[in-house]
Amino acid sequence: MSKPGEPRWPSPWGEGRPGWHIECSVMASEILGAQIDVHVGGIDLAFPHHDNELCQSEAHFENHQWVNYFMHAGHLNIEGLKMSKSLKNFITIKEALNKYSSRQIRTLFLLSQWNKPLFFDAKSMEEAIVIEKSLSNFFANTTALLREFRLRQSESDACRHTLAPELDLLEALKDAKSQVHSALLDSFDTPTAMRAIQEIVSRTNTYLQRGRDNIDLQIVQTVVEYVSRIMRMFGMSNESSALGWGSSAASSDGQGAADRESILLPVARVLSDFRDVVRELALSGGDKQALLKLCDKIRDSDLPELG
Repeated sequence: MSKPGEPRWPSPWGEGRPGWHIECSVMASEILGAQIDVHVGGIDLAFPHHDNELCQSEAHFENHQWVNYFMHAGHLNIEGLKMSKSLKNFITIKEALNKYSSRQIRTLFLLSQWNKPLFFDAKSMEEAIVIEKSLSNFFANTTALLREFRLRQSESDACRHTLAPELDLLEALKDAKSQVHSALLDSFDTPTAMRAIQEIVSRTNTYLQRGRDNIDLQIVQTVVEYVSRIMRMFGMSNESSALGWGSSAASSDGQGAADRESILLPVARVLSDFRDVVRELALSGGDKQALLKLCDKIRDSDLPELG
């Protein structure tokens, strides 16, 4: 029945108005018809709202399955409490983007199961930022090595040296692919998929510590291509084929990707050479004077020459 001041229509039971359950049933049926494949809503709508929709619609259409699949999303919690205007803990996407990047926020979403509560607080965002940064560093390091490898291919003997470390990395990649695939088949379990991605990134970083002359960059490229593809699928990058984040990771100053590469690649090569020599000095127990001279050289000669 309608309360005073509310809209009303005549019915066998008196003047009244539709409740919100029947409103949703009518709107959905008007557009989608007698059966719906996927119906989405918050977990708090499972009962009684969605149960009422089912009873009304199945009675009206005289069928036994108005909806094939319900997907009930978990609540967004702000500092431990469900986000609600009444609690005055409401935050808009625009406000969140004033503090965090879109990729950092997407990382937080991926670390949470879609049908479980999502906790948006400083601690959760700190974890997301660390993971997003580790992926950014991984892409930056590997793409720089791969660019340099392509430039130096003419100096290479073109032989691939697949030894135990390479076989171990390939096996780790195979495991990561299997884990990601199984996780996504299991109700879109993105937290487990992200853990598998973190593990293969960590294994690849360990492999890279062998030094540029002792790694198979074609295997590294295979890993980077896979991780890049999964990140694109998760909406972390809008590039269709680029390795890593692609040009979306760069500043929006209008400068083309090719121009950035031509500027940054010589710097990356100098720093990569510096890193390799420092590692060799450390492994051989080199004296501090040699290290200091190396630092002086990159500061006073190598980098200034590049502008």
